[in-house]
Amino acid sequence: MKRDHLQKAFSIIELIVVIGIIAVLATIVAVATSSVRIKVRDQARMTDLNNIYRFLGTAGGSSIASYWPDSIPNEDDLNVLIDAWKSKFNSNLFSQPPHDPRAATQSKSGYRYRYDSGNVVIYANLEKKDTPATLSFSEPTPAGGRGVFIGTGPWTSGVNGTDRYYQVSN
Repeated sequence: MKRDHLQKAFSIIELIVVIGIIAVLATIVAVATSSVRIKVRDQARMTDLNNIYRFLGTAGGSSIASYWPDSIPNEDDLNVLIDAWKSKFNSNLFSQPPHDPRAATQSKSGYRYRYDSGNVVIYANLEKKDTPATLSFSEPTPAGGRGVFIGTGPWTSGVNGTDRYYQVSN
């Protein structure tokens, strides 16, 4: 009696099909986690700016103008403002200054401020391109409130590549 010897290996076609299915699933997971990462980074930006502004509202007195540092530009990177406060108050206000999760460099936070006549706005460029606007203007506006605006002109593409900005202002 002879027994047929059955092969116990997979054919090359079966292996290619399995690898193809795994590649499709990996692509789906990568795309899904990418959009989640963008949302998380945008949420971190909003939280950072809200916390900084909360500090602005409670430090130094009733008016931001009363403790605004002398001799700094009216618009610049947030690190310039933080360094000026450190100097003015002779204190380390932030043990680790906040920074944009994606666009920050060694010297730049990725967040910006604009000061005008006692009013200040702190703002950041968002990554999520379809974040709905909640403010009607098209550039950072001191005394403009808190929310998202869609930039136009020089504001059409920020450090994170979109025209969406989050601002916090008095």
